[in-house]
Amino acid sequence: MSATNSPPQLQRELGVFGATLMGLGSIVGTGVFVSAIGAVTAMLDVLLNLILGLSRVLLAYVLRSNYNYSK
Repeated sequence: MSATNSPPQLQRELGVFGATLMGLGSIVGTGVFVSAIGAVTAMLDVLLNLILGLSRVLLAYVLRSNYNYSK
């Protein structure tokens, strides 16, 4: 085997511009990931509150009682 048949090698170098873009990309990517988790959590919270509210209304209807929140 001769040296002319070896595959080309990539250079390992990272400049200021590339490092800056990598940093910004990781910040934006983390923000998107956290926002997606927050949106799913908020949606589940709304659904849970809706279910609990409806069960409370049904319980009041079945027991023929009403809640008085005022003093």
